[in-house]
Amino acid sequence: MESWAGALDFAARRDAIGVAGELFVADNADAFGGATGLDARSAGGWGELQLFPSRRVSFNAGGGVDRIRGDRRFTLVRGENRSAYGNLIFSLSPEVQASFEYRWLKTLAGTAGRPNHHFDWVLVHKF
Repeated sequence: MESWAGALDFAARRDAIGVAGELFVADNADAFGGATGLDARSAGGWGELQLFPSRRVSFNAGGGVDRIRGDRRFTLVRGENRSAYGNLIFSLSPEVQASFEYRWLKTLAGTAGRPNHHFDWVLVHKF
């Protein structure tokens, strides 16, 4: 089975404001399979706005979508995933960061959808 994928990533920052994101399209590539875990034709992307009010603090907010394209007879009924999020990242030291994030996720199956709410706290040690 022939597979291919293409992605366009971007990131830019000027002073205290930044943006980042990605657009993708794929065919028979399970990594881009609309979160079905199967090879599928899919397309989607995400975008993010970044604010850096100080050297130790950043705020990020964004959203994304991925959807199965074309015939879905041989995949799961999931057709689309949507997400939106916001987070705060605080640098405790050059090596340690803490972050709190809220993420809203919704998986659409046909005309129905199921939302999920995630609250995460993360501690990172860079080495």
